[in-house]
Amino acid sequence: MLMLIAGSFTAEAQWSVRGSYIKPVGEFGLYFKPTLGIEVTKNAGDFDDSFVLVWKIGYYSFSETHTDTFAIYGFLNNTFLPGRRALKNHYSINAGVDMLYQILDKRITPVVGAGVGVNFSSWEDYRIIDGFSTTDALEGRTFLGFSPTVGVSYNLDDFQIQLLLARDMSIDEEKLTLVFYRLSCSVGYNF
Repeated sequence: MLMLIAGSFTAEAQWSVRGSYIKPVGEFGLYFKPTLGIEVTKNAGDFDDSFVLVWKIGYYSFSETHTDTFAIYGFLNNTFLPGRRALKNHYSINAGVDMLYQILDKRITPVVGAGVGVNFSSWEDYRIIDGFSTTDALEGRTFLGFSPTVGVSYNLDDFQIQLLLARDMSIDEEKLTLVFYRLSCSVGYNF
């Protein structure tokens, strides 16, 4: 396995651009709306190889939900004060490697695999109580993740299109989880 990873940097490589529709689920699914993301990938080996390592780096930014979505409250001198909460200004940079297996030796083939990676995320916790707003310090988290993947690949000699569905599951050092589904379309060319 180490030889395969080491050889992936020296083998002839194909570069791809991967656009994704990303839908958060779980706790983050309550606070953030779906978004679009982009990744640049480097495939080790040829597009038509059965087993392919795909090195990737990407960016996405979730849009916040409406500030009146989550009710909170506070007290001042024994007086109940209603409020609202939202998470805002989210962005994420991710990097990792996907290990994909093309099942058939055909131009159109099913693909299965898994990915591992790191996700650097940041957001602000925004609260309004009785008309007064506060923004907590910027939250920055590093998540380590795993993502099972299925899809289909269309391979030509120097060209590849992939449609992939992955469930990204990440956790940080405080056991906060970040889970989302990612539907991706990748277009690559052999340079």
